[in-house]
Amino acid sequence: MALAIPGDSVPRHHVKTAAGLSDAEEALVKSTAARCMTDLTAFDKTSLATIKTILAKYPPPFKVSGQDHAQILQLENAREKIVTDYVKQLKSGLGEKRYAVLYAFVVGSEAPRIKHRDPPVRRTK
Repeated sequence: MALAIPGDSVPRHHVKTAAGLSDAEEALVKSTAARCMTDLTAFDKTSLATIKTILAKYPPPFKVSGQDHAQILQLENAREKIVTDYVKQLKSGLGEKRYAVLYAFVVGSEAPRIKHRDPPVRRTK
C-alpha cells in the first residue's frame, strides 16, 4: 500500500514522466518509498522518547555531551541506515543505469525543494 498525500497525484505523475519511468519502475519507486516511510515513522516513534529523555537533561540550545551525544549519534546512524538500505533496494530493482537516470533527475529537480529538518544536536567540548 503506497502512502498517498491528498492532491499529490499531479506531482507524482510529473516525476514519473519527467524522470522517464515506466509503469513498473514507478510502482517500484512508490512501493519502496512507502515501505521506507513506514519504517522511518516507526523508528522515529520509538526513538523520540529516548531523545526527549536525553534533551531534558540540557537547557536550550541542547549542547549534549559525552555518552548522551554518542547515543543520539547512534540513533542518527541507525535512521540513516534505514534510508540507505532502501536506496540499495531501489538501485538493485531498477538496475544501475535506470537508477542513475532517476538519481540525476531527483538531484537536479527535486532535491533543491526538499525541506530540511532541524540541524543535529551539537556536542560540547
